[in-house]
Amino acid sequence: MEAFRFKHINNKEWNFLKNKNITEGLMKWSMLGRISVQAYCYDKHLGVHEAKDWVKEFLADTEVLSTLKVLSSSGSWCVLGAPAEAVSVEEVPCTETSLAMFDKLIDSGVVREDGTIRKCMEVWVGDVVLADELRKVRIS
Repeated sequence: MEAFRFKHINNKEWNFLKNKNITEGLMKWSMLGRISVQAYCYDKHLGVHEAKDWVKEFLADTEVLSTLKVLSSSGSWCVLGAPAEAVSVEEVPCTETSLAMFDKLIDSGVVREDGTIRKCMEVWVGDVVLADELRKVRIS
């Protein structure tokens, strides 16, 4: 079987990263500047049974190794540079196709209609402080 070939798409614009709401969310979760979106294309059909080979070949491809940016332990961006030593692949089921499951949070009063989490009086459970309705739900 012939190996996959990958091409880095370096001129791709990511409009969602220009969205004010998204950048505010990234900043809120300390991810602004700590996330990178990159695009690659490959040259043949990928069957489900080939997923592990695809990942292994992707992380060993010379173009990928020289272009895929990763965040180093020191917090600076650098290219991957070396092939992965080991690869594992896990199928993620995609049975939910809507956000309706989150309606329960609104219906139960945990989240407001605008998406903000309702605060509450602080309650200590062991070493954890519960200061919003969502954390109270997780503990109970």
